[in-house]
Amino acid sequence: MGFGTLIFGYFLLFAFTLSNIYFFADIVGALIVIWAFSKLAEYNRWFNYAMASTLALLLLCGAAASNLIIPWYSQEGSVKLAIDFLKLIAAAALHVFFFLGTAGICQGADAQPLVKKTKRDFIATMIYYGISLIVAVLGVFMSGTWMNEIGAALIIYWFLCLFLNLALIYQCFGILIPAEGEAEKKRSKIPLFRFLDEKFDELDDKRNAYRKESMKMAMEEAERRAGEKAKKKKKKK
Repeated sequence: MGFGTLIFGYFLLFAFTLSNIYFFADIVGALIVIWAFSKLAEYNRWFNYAMASTLALLLLCGAAASNLIIPWYSQEGSVKLAIDFLKLIAAAALHVFFFLGTAGICQGADAQPLVKKTKRDFIATMIYYGISLIVAVLGVFMSGTWMNEIGAALIIYWFLCLFLNLALIYQCFGILIPAEGEAEKKRSKIPLFRFLDEKFDELDDKRNAYRKESMKMAMEEAERRAGEKAKKKKKKK
């Protein structure tokens, strides 16, 4: 479906955003996330907008990365502030459309616990981006130890959001399984993309088959234990 690939891409894109060491993880992660959203867009249209937001974020990350190779703006100037501010907006938009799409898929699958978790994570993540945007604007006009304290608190809060979002994606991957007998999916006309589509679909099919077999074995084991308990009760009587 796409959630399995999204776990890896989301982690690369956002887990290292606050690291002092830069190794292009955000760019690689953005590319993987775009790919995952393209797969999920087959199930919910909101992921098309999530793809567009991620593409905007990718371009901004690319602009920041290019400055490390060939400096073309100051790290203390207005261009740096503008790029950082736009990256926050693009990342916030990415999450809005991601949560809308995920909630739609979970609602369609009647997975109400996942719908509730999606809404919870949406609120928590939007609080982070709302405060971050306010701090980014205030940081232009003022500074002080209290601003540093807010920044440190935001870092801790962001890692909490990151953990919750990764857990949500993992649960969607583990619970949501595409319905059997789906119509044949459209393939890209570009040979490379068509080849990658087929390979990722093969991996998804194998994962889905493994999960179905695991669920079947778990149900059989539960039935066996229930049968043994029933026999023991009869013997006692």
